[in-house]
Amino acid sequence: MKIGGKGKVEQTGYVKKAPKSDARGTKTSPQNSKGESDKKEISTKARDLNAIAELLDAVPEIRTEMVIRLKEEIERGNYDIDAEKVAEGMIERALEHVLSSNKAV
Repeated sequence: MKIGGKGKVEQTGYVKKAPKSDARGTKTSPQNSKGESDKKEISTKARDLNAIAELLDAVPEIRTEMVIRLKEEIERGNYDIDAEKVAEGMIERALEHVLSSNKAV
């Protein structure tokens, strides 16, 4: 910007124009030397992660069919708990947790 003369302000090559705002007040990307505007690209990995997140969001946290079936079996007295199987599962999960937390070290 050059200031001189009788209060006259002139634009020179030293001043860059600010990005224009659209009707919503958000700034638009300036165009490059080829007249194209800047583009955002999302990596393939990010797209895959977004797709997985959407699929997980679609899965209900409570499996209602299983809950209903188990409730009916308990009410009829047909639901037997295998304590050994439960203990094995707990130990297996605990070991997996310990091993996975040690990998980061």
